[in-house]
Amino acid sequence: MKTTSFNNWNSHRLKVIGCIAYTLNNDDYKKYINEELPMQIEKNLLPDGSGFDFLERDALHYHVYTLEPLIALATVLKRATGKDYYNYISTSGASINKSIDFLIPYVTGEKTHGEYVNSKVAFDKKRADNKEPGFEIGANFKPTHGIPVIIQAAYFQPSLMEVVKRVTDNKSVYPNWQAVLNEVKK
Repeated sequence: MKTTSFNNWNSHRLKVIGCIAYTLNNDDYKKYINEELPMQIEKNLLPDGSGFDFLERDALHYHVYTLEPLIALATVLKRATGKDYYNYISTSGASINKSIDFLIPYVTGEKTHGEYVNSKVAFDKKRADNKEPGFEIGANFKPTHGIPVIIQAAYFQPSLMEVVKRVTDNKSVYPNWQAVLNEVKK
């Protein structure tokens, strides 16, 4: 089985299909998303809050990259159907909520992580060799890189905005447009 059937690539794919499903009010696509999103949470996220992408790439960058579309899709579904996939727990015990909890200590600086050190993906080494910004092997994950996904998650857990304020030293109620949209979407 190709990993693109359940890695971050599939998280983005499902978000696009879900947005189309609810924009066009297409019942076949809606059914597909309602079947596939729980399976994606099951296959891509782990009960301890980490996930396939984090383990495969050894990079919080990719953990964030798979959470962004999952939270966006969970938000669409919550607004359209009332179903809460953010707090949904798969049969293995995985959830988007747990994966945000896993990320928080790295965003607050409580923990650090050297990115890509044990990546199993040759492309990561090629990016590092090419000196692409943000892909230096062993460079610590920058806590502020997790802030956008934490703000997205605050739609479901408003208390996460306290983490954002603490990390960014921004006391604004709405530190970015996502924070404004979270409030409008309620």
